[in-house]
Amino acid sequence: MRTSKVWVVGVLALTTALGLISSAAKLMWNDEFLSFYSDSAASAKAVWEIQKHYPNLA
Repeated sequence: MRTSKVWVVGVLALTTALGLISSAAKLMWNDEFLSFYSDSAASAKAVWEIQKHYPNLA
């Protein structure tokens, strides 16, 4: 019983460490930028304008 708990904790720790290392090296995708910019919008109209213009890929 104790051995299985140690394995579970070990696998979770390894997965967490690899996920943190991986996420620090990856750039955000366009949809993540749109979500990031839209979260601070004060109104639905502001969200619409952000979604139309950012990130400006043209």
